Amino acid sequence: MDSNTSLDTNENIETPSDVPQITDLTDSFSLETRGQIADGIDSLRQISEIHPEQWETIQDANERLAALQNVEENMASIQGRPSVPVEAASMEDNVFGGWNGQTIRVNYDHLMGDQTVMENVDTIVHEGRHAYQDYAIEHPEIISDQNIIQEWKDNMQDYKNAETYGLEIHLNQPVEADAWSYANSIQSGLYGDMEN
Repeated sequence: MDSNTSLDTNENIETPSDVPQITDLTDSFSLETRGQIADGIDSLRQISEIHPEQWETIQDANERLAALQNVEENMASIQGRPSVPVEAASMEDNVFGGWNGQTIRVNYDHLMGDQTVMENVDTIVHEGRHAYQDYAIEHPEIISDQNIIQEWKDNMQDYKNAETYGLEIHLNQPVEADAWSYANSIQSGLYGDMEN
């Protein structure tokens, strides 16, 4: 899967009566996802190498990959899945990265070029979400809503790439909508409106 929408949060909850009641398993999945996002933001803030001012000082590809591997390891731990290797590869300029079922690949030119650390971290989180989706299909007990897992499984069996089906159809299929929303929420929480 090659490859951002954000989840709403309940930041303005003031009283216990404002807390949403879990009425079905989808609400539970949403709360699980929000928890992962909050934990992910807190965890990634601790990685100094992905702070924009620090990232800019790293000129070695292996050091940048190590920082991105650290991002993947943190996110995998939060998601309750094994971490996977992060590798750099030559890709077309419009391709940021991909998940091939075993590794997360990032575009080498983006890693060492003018792409921001935000974009590189976003790629790792997005593709790592695809790794989570695959893991959840194989280990359905990690998600409370089995309908979500079935939706992902069905989508992966009929995956629609952007080149053939167009960008809108590609982005709106369940696995992509989930990965884009998830990664965008973490990127927004981690970097806000920063430009670097």
